[in-house]
Amino acid sequence: MGNELTVLTWNLNGDAGVSTDRIERQKQFFRDHHHETDLFCLQAVDWTRSDHFDELIEFFEEEWCYDVTHTRDWNRQLLGLDVQPYHNINGRFKHCLLTASRWPIERNPLDLKNSGSGKPVGLNYFYTNFPDGLLVSDVRLPNHGTVDSGRLELWNVGIVHGSGWKEEKINALETMYARVFLQNKKTDKRVILGGDFNAPLKETLDGDGEPTIVPHDGNRLKAKNRPFYGNPYRYRISNEDSEPFTFSQRWKNAESYIFDPELADWDMRDTYWSAEDGAKKSSMDDHTHVVHNGNPANKRLDHLLADDQFDVKTCEIQNGIETDVNGFDVSDHAPVVSEFET
Repeated sequence: MGNELTVLTWNLNGDAGVSTDRIERQKQFFRDHHHETDLFCLQAVDWTRSDHFDELIEFFEEEWCYDVTHTRDWNRQLLGLDVQPYHNINGRFKHCLLTASRWPIERNPLDLKNSGSGKPVGLNYFYTNFPDGLLVSDVRLPNHGTVDSGRLELWNVGIVHGSGWKEEKINALETMYARVFLQNKKTDKRVILGGDFNAPLKETLDGDGEPTIVPHDGNRLKAKNRPFYGNPYRYRISNEDSEPFTFSQRWKNAESYIFDPELADWDMRDTYWSAEDGAKKSSMDDHTHVVHNGNPANKRLDHLLADDQFDVKTCEIQNGIETDVNGFDVSDHAPVVSEFET
């Protein structure tokens, strides 16, 4: 299909349990609306309490002949561990990430040690205790001159939700930003990043109609005045002296570096704000999730980002408000779909 591709990201609500009826309706949703979609980043795929995982594997591999990568093997091993710090984590590991591709795809490793010849080929390290939340895959794109130019690095992420994980949510966001930052700075490989970020807190439009984000800041954890929380090597310069970031400041930074174009330095663009298909609204109007009792209740927590090697043609939030396509009918999240041209 030339140098064009379509990507979908969607949280399937498997962490809350998925019925047989809902599984079938999710598959029918793909048949009805996404037969031409090339890449799928799916989060919260239940592999323990239902046939959710098996049904999706059969659907993509046998019915559609797509290639698939996933984190079920990681989640299965993590769920069974009686080793600290994983000994008391249950619900988190009962759902996994799944990536499906029209073209050949291979799962990349994540490693505590970045081994190799010193060249930036194996940029695979991470510093989060939840490796199952970052599924990185190499996609072999068609109709390109060389193997290297035809490869796409596709990130499928499921960032831990809520505030209970504290440091871990920040670590996951920082790991993602740092790895993609180096990937873009050191190599020519294309990068697309999709998933459920559980961030930011909200988005608004400034006086010029430009997006402005409001990040979470840890205040709800009553951590605002704590002098420090986390890695002791993260400092800021204040009045010509070095001092550690507070927990609240680190949380703000972790979200801002990803979503605020004034701060981001990783060559990634939010496809919702970058698409050429017309003016955008704030995420409270065009949202992917409803947070009951939240402030605000409507948020855009699901995102697709792409590096500057792509032209973003369209981005659609399929929540049934502006279109008949309504992912909220079969999940508590709405899909985000973007069309790209390289």
